[in-house]
Amino acid sequence: MTRDISVRARPALAPPAALLVVAMVLGSGCPRQEQERYEAPTDLAEPADEEPEREIPEHPPVGEAVFHHFDVGQADATLIRAPEGTILIDAGHWQRDDVVPYIRGAGVSEIDVVAISHPHADHLGQVPEVVEAFDVGEVWMSGYEHESATFERAVDAVLETEGTGYHEPKAGAVEEFGDLIVEVLNPERHPAHVHDNLALRVRYGEFAAVYTGDAEEEHEAGMIAWAKAAGAGEDAVAAADGAEGEAAGEAAEDASGDAPDGPLDALAAQLLQLGHHGSRTSSSSAFLRAVSPEVVVYSAAKDSQYDHPHAEVISRIEELGIDIYGTPTSGTIVVRTNGDGYEIEEQGDALAVADTGGAGTGSADGCIDINRASKEELQELAHTGPARAERIIEERPYESLDGLHRVHGFGESRVADIKAEGLACIE
Repeated sequence: MTRDISVRARPALAPPAALLVVAMVLGSGCPRQEQERYEAPTDLAEPADEEPEREIPEHPPVGEAVFHHFDVGQADATLIRAPEGTILIDAGHWQRDDVVPYIRGAGVSEIDVVAISHPHADHLGQVPEVVEAFDVGEVWMSGYEHESATFERAVDAVLETEGTGYHEPKAGAVEEFGDLIVEVLNPERHPAHVHDNLALRVRYGEFAAVYTGDAEEEHEAGMIAWAKAAGAGEDAVAAADGAEGEAAGEAAEDASGDAPDGPLDALAAQLLQLGHHGSRTSSSSAFLRAVSPEVVVYSAAKDSQYDHPHAEVISRIEELGIDIYGTPTSGTIVVRTNGDGYEIEEQGDALAVADTGGAGTGSADGCIDINRASKEELQELAHTGPARAERIIEERPYESLDGLHRVHGFGESRVADIKAEGLACIE
């Protein structure tokens, strides 16, 4: 599917100066740092006047920022509210109707940015309802286009909503809402994989939180390389003031080393939301060290069909002495910070939600049962249009997802994509 979104897009945000330097010092030896990732696509609107270089304010924030990690089942939705800015990261599952009530319960009527990590139905599912219910300044997405009705519905809603812009920011971009600072960690360029997610670090004073959506280990490794290069770039700026290019070159070379032993300046945070609901595909030891969180949170359904969070991930976190909070046991998890310290509140089952995939359908919480789902529900799966949905129904019953191989049009790679998506199941 191709969408003309240029009418609502805006120029890419200007990168910090240090990152411009690192692109020069790394050269061809580190292709992830090519300068071209900061150029606005040619189909965007005419660039505005060049933005002045930003200076991060050093004064302590005035007021409190509140991070709401909503209990939305096998999905993600996080609302961050500060005195001068409100951000929603992901928008819940398409089969539920809980994100708008949660946001209203937090006393919000306007949202500056709705940032969607990637176009799976458990992350952008309620975008149409959100842009209809609230005044939304911009919707950010990774740029990856997904073949699903939910993705099409979300994009249509954004483009049809007057006053709501669309943007695909890249790594290095920074947006400020008073003392609330949003830094883009990923992707560096247009993503080739659905899990090459829009990842963010959100800072308020000395407190920071990192959100990576469903980014997997390979994408976490890319963020580590980018963060090390960013650090090398800062060293190169200092070296350039009083040393020859050799010092800058050594700084850049350091950026391509092995996994970090401790936190990296561009990734470090007190709080990390576990990638992919705590799946073993994410939250590598290297990434945990690079972020070095004091607390992790994860969002998953009770008795998750996918056994999220996976035991090896929890073990990895416990070995590092990191506190763990999850929505299946804690309900909505609220973190309050004054920009210095922070406190955590577990709200339990605070909101009764409607689940439009209720009794009589083939969809449990976050799961599309390929033996019972309707033709419309099956079309939420990757690579599945009306014709393939009918073929899935004709080939029932299935003992495992591998049985989809016998459906005409589903080769090994497409079945692998459906498995990786995490929506299909057999109950």
